Amino acid sequence: MAGDNAAMSFAFAICLIFDYICKVNNAPHLTLRQRRFCEEYMVDLNAQRAAATAGYSNYTDLKAQALLELPAVKEYIALIQEHLRQRTGITREMLLRELMLIAFSNMSDYVSIVPHNGESVLKLKNTTELTPEQLRCIQSITRTTTGIQIKLHDKIDAIEKLGRHLGLFTPRAESQTPEATDLDEPYILLSNGTRIPI
Repeated sequence: MAGDNAAMSFAFAICLIFDYICKVNNAPHLTLRQRRFCEEYMVDLNAQRAAATAGYSNYTDLKAQALLELPAVKEYIALIQEHLRQRTGITREMLLRELMLIAFSNMSDYVSIVPHNGESVLKLKNTTELTPEQLRCIQSITRTTTGIQIKLHDKIDAIEKLGRHLGLFTPRAESQTPEATDLDEPYILLSNGTRIPI
């Protein structure tokens, strides 16, 4: 329930920002359905869900992605993103630093192996001993039937995001089988070369 309320509040804030952009920045013309799609997309960046909520029936993820390639939609989303960056003060460097904290976190910062009655046991460090940066790497702390469980944020996911952002990982080229398509048929050309008939 709390998550739903937060999502609704964020969606409402997005709508207000869109209204502001329309009045101040002369935003590109969009149909009501396209504007609703943009508003919904900015809530969770899920194009297929946004298309369905905006009233596009039977839209596959591929067709929903095609909406994002429309020049007016791309320009509108870019405007809202820029406005959000200005309002929050969040920069790319800030996000990269947070990813770095997670990517290079070490479980030994949180637990230690100590002797106890002739055996080696794990001992959790007191959270007051941790730095603010180390605390931000913790996803959850849970009491279980066997003790206390500590879980860090996903290192692999953070490493992959960092690598992609810094251009360290080269994506594998996916083999695509050309489809028989009438070249005279109107279509939207995605940035990856895929054609979506319209």
